[in-house]
Amino acid sequence: MPTATPPAPSRGSFSSVGSSAAPTPVSLMRVLGMAAPRPATLAVHPRLADPLVAYPAGALVVLYSVSRDSQSYLCAASTSAAVTTTTSSTSSPAATAVHSPDSDAGDHVGGLQQGMAGVLPARRPAAAAARSVTCVEFSPDGRFLAAGESGHQPRVLVWDHARGALLSELQGHRFGVQDVRFAPGSRHVVSVGFQLLIYTHAVEQHDGMVHVWNWATGQKLASVRAASKLHALRFDQSGEFFVTCGFRHFKFWRWDAARMAKPAPSSSGSRGAMAAAATTLEGEYAVVGEHKNSAFVDAACHGRSSSGAPTVVYAITERGILAQFNSDFVMEKWVDLK
Repeated sequence: MPTATPPAPSRGSFSSVGSSAAPTPVSLMRVLGMAAPRPATLAVHPRLADPLVAYPAGALVVLYSVSRDSQSYLCAASTSAAVTTTTSSTSSPAATAVHSPDSDAGDHVGGLQQGMAGVLPARRPAAAAARSVTCVEFSPDGRFLAAGESGHQPRVLVWDHARGALLSELQGHRFGVQDVRFAPGSRHVVSVGFQLLIYTHAVEQHDGMVHVWNWATGQKLASVRAASKLHALRFDQSGEFFVTCGFRHFKFWRWDAARMAKPAPSSSGSRGAMAAAATTLEGEYAVVGEHKNSAFVDAACHGRSSSGAPTVVYAITERGILAQFNSDFVMEKWVDLK
């Protein structure tokens, strides 16, 4: 009896197991949904007239143009030689930019431009495959985008998002990156360690680290370990300090990039030998009064000290208390939003 010939796989489908036919390539057409469990998972470009929103979706960073209703994507995968920017759907697994077919070609200022292909040398090749993205942030000048990963030995990634080029990979946390922020001037980033829950043993772990990086050189300039679980960090617009907030934690950190970047004498004793050393950040707890047991989940800094106006810092707690801090780091008023 003659046997029926199985139909050939249609476009967009995969061949069956054991088949000699090569699988049909799959192209990413559109990302539906997002992973946004915390405020740090949404970022808006600070300078474009056409709003550009960045948010994570698995291992992708989605760049969404609001007026055009179009998407472009960034992804940092494992690579050992080069970082590739391409528009092809059959590009190398090491590609760091994936372009959507619904994006307009080459005319979105500040966005990913299609029709461009090239190979850029990798400064620090990735040691592992791409992982879920936990937080994103545009630089104040709008040129760069930073993202943090989850998982063991996660990375802080910095892209030139207009070209889709991965510029820097920074490793210093253990379990994941909770938040990442550019300092004013866009030359430095500060990252906060992520929390790890081990439900089988009812153990809650977090690396408790705050790292300051010169992302262009990969140098870790300063670090500090926090005793509490941290939720977020925010910079003062004038660049004089940043704040971290968490469980029973609201702290101000003076920002002095010049002092942190100063090299330390080498222990080798050789004359003139200098070695870069990460300094310890020095902070000051805010005066919170009766709210000392609160869990502060986010903050915002308003005003510019350089213009003469005092900087006002706002914070929100897990229970809906909105608090205002003055320039002396004292909570001067609060209101229950419930």
